[in-house]
Amino acid sequence: MPAHLTGNDREYAFPWTRSPRENWQKRDFCRSLFSMNAQTLSTAVAHSREMDRLAVSELGTMQALQTEKVRIFAMATGRRALTYFRAVVSLVESNLYEPAGAVLRVLLELVLVLHVVNDSPEQLDVLAKQSLGENRKALKGLKTVSLDSRPEWLTDDSIEKVLSELTMEQSGFNAHYWADKSGNMETYNTMYRRLNAFSHASLVALDAYLPVNAKAEIIGVRGDVGRESGPQFLVSASSILLGILQIAAGEDIDPIRREKFTAMAAEQVSLQEQIALESDSLTVSPLS
Repeated sequence: MPAHLTGNDREYAFPWTRSPRENWQKRDFCRSLFSMNAQTLSTAVAHSREMDRLAVSELGTMQALQTEKVRIFAMATGRRALTYFRAVVSLVESNLYEPAGAVLRVLLELVLVLHVVNDSPEQLDVLAKQSLGENRKALKGLKTVSLDSRPEWLTDDSIEKVLSELTMEQSGFNAHYWADKSGNMETYNTMYRRLNAFSHASLVALDAYLPVNAKAEIIGVRGDVGRESGPQFLVSASSILLGILQIAAGEDIDPIRREKFTAMAAEQVSLQEQIALESDSLTVSPLS
C-alpha cells in the first residue's frame, strides 16, 4: 500500500515497504533534482521574458507592401507565434508542463511552414489547399450529424454544395510534408513525435504518471509530471520564436538588430548546454 506524499519536493508516492533510510535517500535525491531544475527553470523564465520583449519590439516595427505576400505571411506568423510562445511560458510557470508541450508542437509547425514558404513562395498554394482539406473533413463530419442537431440552414444540400467545390487533393494539414520540404525530418522524427504524446490520450504520456520499482511494480501516481522538461520547453519555444522573427525581419536588417538576434541565440545555446549538463548529472538515481 503506497504512502502518498504531497508537496513540491515529494513527487512520488513511495511504498511503506521501503526502509526509512531508503525513503529519506530517495527524498533527498528528489530535492536535489528539483533544486537544480528550479535554478535552470528560473534562468529559462528570465530568458523567455527577454525574448518576449525582443519579439514585441521587432514585430512592432515590421511593415510590408500589399504586394509582399510572403512578408505579410511571415509577419502574421510572427504574431501568432508570439501568442503561442506566451502560452508555453505561462503554462510552464503554472507547472502545467504537459499542456506546454502540446502548445510547443504548434510553434514547431509554424516555423517548419514558414521556412518552406520563405524559400519557395509558391508553397503558399499548397498550404491553402491543405487548409481547404481541413474544411472538407469538417464538412464531411457535419454531414454525419443528425438533422435534429443542426441549425435549419445547415442542410445536406448546403453541405454538398460546398463539398462539390473541394477536391480529394485537399487532404488537410500535413506536418510531415513541411518537415520534409524544409529539410527538418530529423526534428520531425524526434522532437515533433515526442510532443505528439502530449497532444493525445497517449499511453506513452500516461506512463510518466506511474513510477515503478525494480520489480516493475507500480508504486504510486505522480502528480507533478514533466517538471524536468520545463526548462527545455522554454528554451525550445524561445529558439523557435527567434527563428521566426529572423525570417520575418529579412536579410536587410540593421547591425544593431542583428546583434540583438545574435546575442539572444548565444544565450539560448548557453541554456541548452546547461540543460544538457544537468540532465547528464541526474541520469542515475542513488536507488536505481
